[in-house]
Amino acid sequence: MCARCKKPSRWRDWLAQRDGLDSYRLIAGESDGLPGVTIDRFGNFLVLQLLSTGAEYQRPAIVSALQQCYPDCAIYDRSDVAVRKKEGLELAQGPVSGELPPALLPITEHGMQLLVDIQSGHKTGYYLDQRDSRFATRRYAENARGLTASPTPAALRSLLCSAAAGK
Repeated sequence: MCARCKKPSRWRDWLAQRDGLDSYRLIAGESDGLPGVTIDRFGNFLVLQLLSTGAEYQRPAIVSALQQCYPDCAIYDRSDVAVRKKEGLELAQGPVSGELPPALLPITEHGMQLLVDIQSGHKTGYYLDQRDSRFATRRYAENARGLTASPTPAALRSLLCSAAAGK
């Protein structure tokens, strides 16, 4: 199982290191040959989300593989989504191994430090797949003189404010 977890993440680990990122998706379910399994990395925290009965059945092997492949990372479970009920599974959330993540965990994205809530944020705590959209929005706002208050997500607001301030 360690090889199955490590194989798709090798490329992502390399890309993240090249781009100076500390947060990215390690395992993306079916596309990585692990249906129902999502694993996001936020610094030294791995956020595990098991969405199907088959994935839940593999929980011990997946956790063991993550501990073996990423010994310096704590594992936090966010298998607390409604789709699990359709599979007849209980909702699960909490630390699996290692320390409890802070309420707001600092991550780095495009040279800017952001705070994410992996304990109670939506899904695994942050939409890592929207990184390029946030960066594009930041570039468009670089020459802005001011911003109005709006109900945009906090990460997007932070990027817009940073761009407007020329940071």
